[in-house]
Amino acid sequence: MVLAQDSITIDAIQKFSYDFDINNGEFTGAGAQVLNEAISAAHVTMLGNTLNSKLDAELNSALLGILNLMDYKKIVLEEGLFSGKLLSSIGQSTAPIKRTEELNHKYSFRKNEYIRTPIQILNSSEGLEFIQEVAEKDWTIFAVGLEDWASYGMLVDELYSNIPKANQYKLKKLYQETKEVLDLAYRDFGKLNNEGVLGFMNALYRTGTVNSYLAEMENFEVNKELIYHFKKSLEYWKAYGNKRFFEKNVLSIEEAKERLAFQLKRDGFDFSKDKVFVKMFIGHLAKGITGNGFYGVGSMLHEMAEYYEKRSLTIGLIPRFYEKGEGTEDYVDSDLYYLQIFNEFIPMGKRDEWVLIDLRTFNEKFLYGPYHTSAEFRKVVARYDMLIIPKTDGDLSSK
Repeated sequence: MVLAQDSITIDAIQKFSYDFDINNGEFTGAGAQVLNEAISAAHVTMLGNTLNSKLDAELNSALLGILNLMDYKKIVLEEGLFSGKLLSSIGQSTAPIKRTEELNHKYSFRKNEYIRTPIQILNSSEGLEFIQEVAEKDWTIFAVGLEDWASYGMLVDELYSNIPKANQYKLKKLYQETKEVLDLAYRDFGKLNNEGVLGFMNALYRTGTVNSYLAEMENFEVNKELIYHFKKSLEYWKAYGNKRFFEKNVLSIEEAKERLAFQLKRDGFDFSKDKVFVKMFIGHLAKGITGNGFYGVGSMLHEMAEYYEKRSLTIGLIPRFYEKGEGTEDYVDSDLYYLQIFNEFIPMGKRDEWVLIDLRTFNEKFLYGPYHTSAEFRKVVARYDMLIIPKTDGDLSSK
C-alpha cells in the first residue's frame, strides 16, 4: 500500500524564511530576532562557510558582537596550530596591520594574478579586522586545521629560529638548501589544482633535503610539536595531490577532532557552562554524518552539547548572487559539488536582502509528515539548524 504524499515546494519553505540585513555591525529585520533567540539558547554556535567573501566577513563581525554579549569567549578556526598561535599574537600586537603586511609580503605564494597568503584568514583586511576583534574581546582561539602548503616557508624559518644560535651556525647550510628547494618548488608550481599540488610536493621530496632538515630540527624539543604538524600537513597535501581523497579526509577530520578535544581539555572547557563559537567549512560542521561519509567536528560538538543537556546551533552559509567582472552571476546554475545538496534552497536567495531559513521549525512541521522530499533535501534538514543566504556578494573569484 502506497500513501499519497504532497511534494514540498519552495512556497512551503518560504514560510520559515526571514529577511534581515546588517547595518553598522548589527542585525536588523525579522531574521535578526530569530537568530538572536537561537544563539541565546545555545552553548555551541557553529557557522559553516562555503566561499571567501566580503559579506562573510561582515556576518562574522556582527555575530561576534552578539556572541560576546552572550558570554562566548572561545572560537574554533580551521587554521594550523602554528598559524593559530600567530593569529593570536598578531591580534594582540600594537601593530597588527604592519605585522600582517610583512608576513604576507615575505611568505605569500604568487602565480599570475593569484595570491595565496600563508594564513588564509589574513588574505583580506576584513579577515585581519575579525582577528583583531577576537583579540580585543579577549577570546581564546582553538586552531584545529592543517597548515597550508603556502605556509611552508614560514614554518621552515620558525623551526630554524627556535634552535640555539650555536646549532643555527652548524645547520645553516642545510637550512639554506631547504629554503632553495622550497623556493624552486614554488617557482615551478603548475596549475592550481591536484596536479599542481602534486608536482609541488614531489619537488619537495625529490632531493631528500626537506626530510633531512625536518629530521635535524626534530632533535630539538622546542620543535617537536611543530614538526608533528608540519608532517601532518605534508601528508595531507600529498594525498590531495594524488587524489587520494578518502585518505586526506580521514587525516583532516580525525586530526581536527583530536586537536579540538585536546585544546578544550587543556583550557578546562566545561560544556555545562562555557560557550564556544566554531567557524569552519560547511561540510565539516554537519550534525551527524558529513557529505564525505565521516563524523566531523560539528557532529562531535553537537553530541557533547546534548550530553550536557545544552543546545547547539548549526548554521550553514550558502551563496546565491555574486558580482563578477561587470555583471552578476547566480549560484543556482553552479555545479560546485559541495553546494549541490542545497540546490532546493539556493533559489530563496535575494539580491538586496539577506535570508535566514529556520530548518528547526520546518523539521517539526514537515519532515516527519506525509510529504515527499528529495534525498538531498532531507540531508540538509538533518545536518543544519539554519541556513543563511547573503544578498548580492562581492567578487568571489580567486585573487
